[in-house]
Amino acid sequence: MNYLEELAKGYLHQDYDIYGGDVWDALQAFLDDNGGRAAAVGLTREIDELFRRTANDDGRVAAELLALGIQVGPTSEEETFTQFLQGIRKRAIRVASD
Repeated sequence: MNYLEELAKGYLHQDYDIYGGDVWDALQAFLDDNGGRAAAVGLTREIDELFRRTANDDGRVAAELLALGIQVGPTSEEETFTQFLQGIRKRAIRVASD
């Protein structure tokens, strides 16, 4: 399974709020629906690979996420796609550690 693609296409789309009030609820729904800890480990691994591949260049990170079908992104003008994805990674690690 491509965890990052499934998260982007299946959960972080224009109707992400059907999973709750925010992006983090959609992430939790994705993890719950896809094996919890195993999904968190797989997602973290794929995010790390994307960061390596793009050298953390925000334009390249954004382009890859958009190509995967993500329709939700940074929540404020100060946040970048890289920071947004780092937040997802941080929350996935918490689940993987439990």
